[in-house]
Amino acid sequence: GSRPPVYLSTPVLTMGLSPQPDVLTGLGSRPSFRGRGLLGRFLYTLPQSPLGKRSLKSTPLCPAAEAAYKSTIHALLDTFPGLDEEGEERPHVLHLSKAAWQEWKDFSLSIENDLNPGGRFEHIKDWAGKLPGAAARLAGLFHCVEHAHNQPWEVEISKKTMGHALDLAAIISVHAIAVYA
Repeated sequence: GSRPPVYLSTPVLTMGLSPQPDVLTGLGSRPSFRGRGLLGRFLYTLPQSPLGKRSLKSTPLCPAAEAAYKSTIHALLDTFPGLDEEGEERPHVLHLSKAAWQEWKDFSLSIENDLNPGGRFEHIKDWAGKLPGAAARLAGLFHCVEHAHNQPWEVEISKKTMGHALDLAAIISVHAIAVYA
């Protein structure tokens, strides 16, 4: 382009995409996408199509839930980086409780074992090898939402929050196996 390049000192990107299954198939058929690690970076869900089973009746969101959602989103968007001694921006750092770390470590070792020949992730090592890190990031996101109205970095990520993240990671892993199939 004609614009000067943009440099980010600490880039961060989280995205949610909802492609059609055929798009996923098309991506998987491009060896360069998998070989360069692109496909291994996504968390997949492959829900059944509701077509033919929809009632076409919507249920409005309860006003209290809508208000809580909006308030949480605004609190998250109003969070700014921390400042170091020189007044320079620095990221806030989240910490795991010892119990949460142990849950994550047990999960990670289980995934590692499933990467072996004959394991359930034998054919998707590029994806499954990144799952423990993704699960930790999910725990961080859940934690930030839970503590959005305070300072999430001041409270350790709990075993319960890690458990929720690991439960979601386990569900996502079943979908990833189906996507890669």
